[in-house]
Amino acid sequence: MEKVGKNVLGRSPSARKVQPPSGKIGAFVSLIVAIGLVLVITGPAQGLSVLVSPGADLPAGRTRIHPDTSLGLSGDYTFNVYTNNTWPDEWVWQKSLTATKSNADLKVTFYSEVYKHKTEGHTLFRYQIENTTESTTVIRNGNIAGFNSGWEFIDSGIIDLGGDQEWDQGDILHIGKSIALGKAQLDFAFRAWGGGGFVDRPLYPGEKSQWFYVVTDAPSWSIGQATVQNTNSSVSPIPVLVPIPEPLTILTVFASIAGLTGYVYRKRRSN
Repeated sequence: MEKVGKNVLGRSPSARKVQPPSGKIGAFVSLIVAIGLVLVITGPAQGLSVLVSPGADLPAGRTRIHPDTSLGLSGDYTFNVYTNNTWPDEWVWQKSLTATKSNADLKVTFYSEVYKHKTEGHTLFRYQIENTTESTTVIRNGNIAGFNSGWEFIDSGIIDLGGDQEWDQGDILHIGKSIALGKAQLDFAFRAWGGGGFVDRPLYPGEKSQWFYVVTDAPSWSIGQATVQNTNSSVSPIPVLVPIPEPLTILTVFASIAGLTGYVYRKRRSN
């Protein structure tokens, strides 16, 4: 008698074991998922909240100067000054880092903090520099490496709680995003071009700078490194907080997962 509903192996079609996708298909599916996650994580920064509106963004190659016109600085773009009396509730503290480093004539303490927007999830980084009393020279400029990512800088400036737009001792005069050796860095300076020459407002021994900040669309942070300089002296590397991970790093991680998934599938099929 013919046995209906059985295949040649003696099992009904509905009872056949579903095989996992082939290695290539599995890897491809995983990679597509990874790319989708990356696109979600690294989507455009349009509409994200800033500390001061409108935000003073920093695309690569742009520099911004202090808004106090009495300084006589030259430039088309100014950075923001946050002058409210209190820190806004929507920016929630996440981590602080304090690091001190010295050379023959400079001893510098660098303060860095990161805040996260409580509803939108992106980050604000703020920095303060202390030229300690042990120093014998001034600080004129510096940079923060580790900003070599695709995250956007959607706002920048200084924090002067209860203050105004006028320059105060310790204010940076210049902030910008430059490219060095193919990677981005945040540049800051206590000097800026004034048309007829540099306007110089250095940070003297025993002084602290005002906090300066950038708002990014990055969701998290890690440790980068800073450099502070006088004309003929520099201190580096100083550990500071910076945005992470890079979008490319995220893609690499998920692509690695996709490759591992494909390898596992191939092993299972070969067994």
